Amino acid sequence: MYSKKLISTLDVSDTDTLTRIVQESYTSDLKVSDLAHKLDREKETSPVDQDWLMDITRTLAKLKNLKWKYTQGTTGKGRSSMGMCNSTGCTSVWGSTYPFNPYPFPWTNHLFQDSTSIAMGIFEGHMSKMADGFKAIRKAELVINGQYQPATHDPIFTYFTWEQFTDEEWLLCPPVVALGGDGAMYDIGFQNLSRMMASGKPIKVVVVDTQVYSNTGGQACTSGFIGQVSDMAQYGKVWKGKSEPRKEIGLIAMAHRNTFVLQSTLANTRQMIEGFIDGLMAKRPAIFNIYTTCQPEHGVADDLGVHQAKLAMESRAYPIFQYNPAKGHKIEECLDLSGNPAMDLCGNLQNQIHRIWNGKNHGSGHDICRFCTDRSQIQKTFQESATRCMERQHDGTLRIY
Repeated sequence: MYSKKLISTLDVSDTDTLTRIVQESYTSDLKVSDLAHKLDREKETSPVDQDWLMDITRTLAKLKNLKWKYTQGTTGKGRSSMGMCNSTGCTSVWGSTYPFNPYPFPWTNHLFQDSTSIAMGIFEGHMSKMADGFKAIRKAELVINGQYQPATHDPIFTYFTWEQFTDEEWLLCPPVVALGGDGAMYDIGFQNLSRMMASGKPIKVVVVDTQVYSNTGGQACTSGFIGQVSDMAQYGKVWKGKSEPRKEIGLIAMAHRNTFVLQSTLANTRQMIEGFIDGLMAKRPAIFNIYTTCQPEHGVADDLGVHQAKLAMESRAYPIFQYNPAKGHKIEECLDLSGNPAMDLCGNLQNQIHRIWNGKNHGSGHDICRFCTDRSQIQKTFQESATRCMERQHDGTLRIY
């Protein structure tokens, strides 16, 4: 259409004039520019709309540049598959010791707590570039179909952002990923992570959950379990290991209501990979909390990562689940616990606990513990464990740990 509109400015209906021009130029090459010049000299032609020509030329230049970025780019390998903001820690220090780097895509390393904040800024710039490309494509399609109306479409393109991307356009956007350990995400950078999730920006966060500050010597972290023995949480006459309960980042992320949440381990790769795919495709924030063995600090061999993950999952110390807010408005519609062991027993027990908890009196910790210990399907070991979690106080009440 671009060429047709330019050619339409030339009057080629006068065949006598065209014949004479061709005969005069027979002994030399006749170019389109020469033909246009000679036709204009013989008979005045319509002027070209310079504003239209400039606009179309810019659109073509953008499309040409877009094709170059996708097929070649500065690396000669085309567009990158993703970009990563890495918190300082094992994932940067141990995972990419200079001059080696295991990340085959744009990667940046920043302060311990700032990976999610840096990701928010990079995401906005990245989406602005993606929007420029999609605007060029949309505009070209409108021009080709003869539907482009500057007064109507230009204001739309002026304020066009990632929130107006179609599903097809969104899936073409390489994700921006923030990577960090539990120290970076659970503790020091927790407020940054929470702010990122609350913003609704579809940034993806991978949490390498080792339950300790692995890179600095295995200090206790809020991701660790009660009774954990680690640096700064020793076991002795006064201290009996870590006294704080574990911070459940998966449940906290669910409380943000707009965030896709995956909690997984290497013990169930199908659940983990499917969760990665669903979370990456979701047009919303996503957090992937992955149980990870730190061999030096956990005191296990280098080849026991999967074995330790299996122990954590099968003991229910680290239940796996997926929470997808897009699946409904109720928690039972959004929460998927499949992949955990003995789900038939767990599901029956969970439903009955929900009935107690959601009753008129909302239930108490005492009610739930008593209910659990009274059920015949719960093993004796669970009953003994639950009993140890209750301590009779001087006033006759029960303290629930």
